[in-house]
This record gives sequence, structure tokens and C-alpha cells, in this order.
Amino acid sequence: GMSVRTEPANAAVQVRGIKDDLVIENRGATPVDLVLINATLPLSPLWFMASALGLLGATAALILLSRRARAGRARCATLAASTAAATL
Repeated sequence: GMSVRTEPANAAVQVRGIKDDLVIENRGATPVDLVLINATLPLSPLWFMASALGLLGATAALILLSRRARAGRARCATLAASTAAATL
């Protein structure tokens, strides 16, 4: 998206995008001194926050899963050692 500001304010200016170009037309009778075109972000900043929180949540979940897997392997090794000692 884009926002258009003109000098004088509220001039009848139309800005259209055609392929890779911008066409600026003065649709009114008064001369236009300045046309400012600013790019606006089409996405809400809320989407960026949601993406960052999702990334943090996924990272935390992977860390917790790897810690649980390590703890499970350690428990299995302890259990195997105690079973082996009991059978001797």
C-alpha cells in the first residue's frame, strides 16, 4: 500500500501503479506543488508479534522435549544398571 499527501492539501491527485511504474495525475483545476508518496506496510504489527511469540514458543517446546529425552535416557540407564546388578 501507499499513502499520498499533497501540497496544497486535499488536491485532486490520483496515483496509480501500472506494472513497475507509478502514474500521478492531477484531476483538479488547481496546480499541485508537491506530491509525497509513502509506502505503508500492508500487514498489521500484530502479525509480527504473533510470529515472534510462535517462534519463541516453538523454541521453548523443542528445548523442553530435548531435556525430557535426556532425562528419560538417564532414567533408563539407571534402571538397566540396577536390573543388571540385581540379576548378578
